[in-house]
Amino acid sequence: MDIPHLPDSYEIQPWLTGEIVAVMPKTHPLASLPALNLEDVQSLPVVWREPSSGVRRILEKAFRQKNIVPAHFIEVADVESVGAMVKAGLGIGFMTHTVFEQRPDWDLLYKPIPSAQLIWKSFMAIPNPARRSRALSVFLDLMGSSTPLARDSSESAL
Repeated sequence: MDIPHLPDSYEIQPWLTGEIVAVMPKTHPLASLPALNLEDVQSLPVVWREPSSGVRRILEKAFRQKNIVPAHFIEVADVESVGAMVKAGLGIGFMTHTVFEQRPDWDLLYKPIPSAQLIWKSFMAIPNPARRSRALSVFLDLMGSSTPLARDSSESAL
């Protein structure tokens, strides 16, 4: 979703970024490739997240830019379902590398898609410094929070 209009007492700060990777079973026909191009998955089934998913929106934009329409897809509501469907052999899924690394129990492999430069960005809305609680200030310090984004930023909150 796009960054919502917030009251002036809030600011948007970058939070997390992650490389989007393709995930597949270790026995998948593309498993032997060191990396993928978007064209590699054009004729294969894709396991998508819901339409509001930031990862999906980034991928759809990348596919459109290359005039690629995936052959067919399955739509699921969360990343856990992406992993389950991919593990069942129903298609190639996409998620951030960080999320993939958290689930070694899926016993899947990932492939980078370097030619597409697929990066997911997450943001947080936080009160301006004068309105922050002590706990929030300490949390932000621990995270090493960065400079707020301009209020008219065109980035997406994902």
